[in-house]
Amino acid sequence: MNKKTYLTAEQIEKRFSIIRTLISVAVALVFCFIMIALSSENLANDVITFITAPVSSLSRFTTFIIKMCPIIFTSCAICLLFQSGVSNLAVEGAFYVAAVMAAAVGAAQGMPPVIHFVIMALTGAVSAAAVLLIPAILQVKFNANIVVSSLMLNYVCTFFANYLVTGPFRDPGAGYEATYLVADSAKLAKVSLGGGQFHVGIFIALAAVALTWFILFKTTFGYQCRTVG
Repeated sequence: MNKKTYLTAEQIEKRFSIIRTLISVAVALVFCFIMIALSSENLANDVITFITAPVSSLSRFTTFIIKMCPIIFTSCAICLLFQSGVSNLAVEGAFYVAAVMAAAVGAAQGMPPVIHFVIMALTGAVSAAAVLLIPAILQVKFNANIVVSSLMLNYVCTFFANYLVTGPFRDPGAGYEATYLVADSAKLAKVSLGGGQFHVGIFIALAAVALTWFILFKTTFGYQCRTVG
């Protein structure tokens, strides 16, 4: 007679994580398709374009890679928070504030190339951390609901970032609302791929993903985060 085999807690967690990820992607796609359906005159063509456009040419694919880099870093931050059981949803606001503050530092002139990029990246990281710290302090010190406070903080951060872009940090020579251009000394090296180019930030982002996984699942600190928060 065959013995019944039972899944371990780790196997259940892995399977649940995969299922949860697939459901999240499916829900996001459904909402995208709904928005396309509400505004499209040729639904089938627009849906196909939405799915295939990023890989329809090398230039579009490299642009897709460039735009994906900051989202990967933001996703790593969310993974760290959620794996620790912290429902801090101010990551969107942190993203905007960090982007504007990093751009302001990146526009500075006369700094050595490597040092300039490091300072710009650290400025963005510290700015994002400062934003995420606000709901945490409100919860610990004043017992404020972190979900509510972090969601409300996103609006504050978004309008604050818009104010900086349209006010103090705005480039008056630009024909649209934008900060000053980032100096060459703060830019990452570029990689050519056929008819397009992308920067080495994608490799840094992938390294950040690997580091996040290692911290969460291969260190004592990560184990403590996942078990006790």
